[in-house]
This record gives sequence, structure tokens and C-alpha cells, in this order.
Amino acid sequence: MIKSAPLRYIASRAGGMLIVLAIVAVLVFVLTRAASGDPISVLLGDQATAADIARVQKEYGLDKPLPVQFGYWLREVLQGNLGTSIFLQRPVTQALWERAEPTTLLALMAVAIAALIGVPCGIVSAVFRGRVVDQFFTGIAMLGASIPS
Repeated sequence: MIKSAPLRYIASRAGGMLIVLAIVAVLVFVLTRAASGDPISVLLGDQATAADIARVQKEYGLDKPLPVQFGYWLREVLQGNLGTSIFLQRPVTQALWERAEPTTLLALMAVAIAALIGVPCGIVSAVFRGRVVDQFFTGIAMLGASIPS
């Protein structure tokens, strides 16, 4: 039993996080299975025979019950194997790593620009609290936060 309040708080947060991760894992699995379109048809093309389809289903474990498929999928995800992209014909992890650098650079530039604009505006709003300038910058900030990305 955890007696310290900070440790109890951390344990409760970690438990909640595990529950959320489990729910997200189930949702991702179910939504990918429920998505329209048959990945085997995309992989093999329109000319695939029933034998080809059965072979690929067996190869990917799609002939097994959904709970078994989920167990296989979860094991692979936890090991860092996200599978092979049907469209790119290479591992998904490799494709993600190739796009990680430009994505990180773009995110850092966006944070830098937001800080360069937001910090001075926040200072001006704090100095002129409750005045027209403060309300203007608050309105602009709300508008910026409300615009969908």
C-alpha cells in the first residue's frame, strides 16, 4: 500500500494513463479494422484469386479471431513494429523517422514564432490590464486559439 501522498498521486495518475492507453489501443485497432476498403485488395490488386486472398490473410493473421489479432497487433506495437506500409512498400517506422526531422523543425519554428509574438503581447496586456489594448490582444489570442488548424 502506498502511504505517501505524492506517491499515491503519481500512482493514480499512472494507473489512469494506463487505462487511457488501453482504451486508445482498442479504439485504434477497431477503427483500423472497421475502415472502409480491404487492404488485401489494395495489396494484391483487382486480379487476385481466392487462393491469393486466403494466402495473404493467413500470412498477416487476418484469418484468426479478432481478439487473437488484437493480441498479435498489440505485441508488435509494444515492440515498436508498426508493420509495412502498403503504399510506400517499406516499414512504417522508417517512413515516420524520415519525416521526423522536418516535422520537428516545423514545430520548433511554430513555437518560436508564437513565443516571439505572444510574450510581448502578453507583457503589453499585463501592463495595460483591463484597458482597450488588453482586450484587443485578448481578442486576437482567442481568435487565434479558435481557428482550426
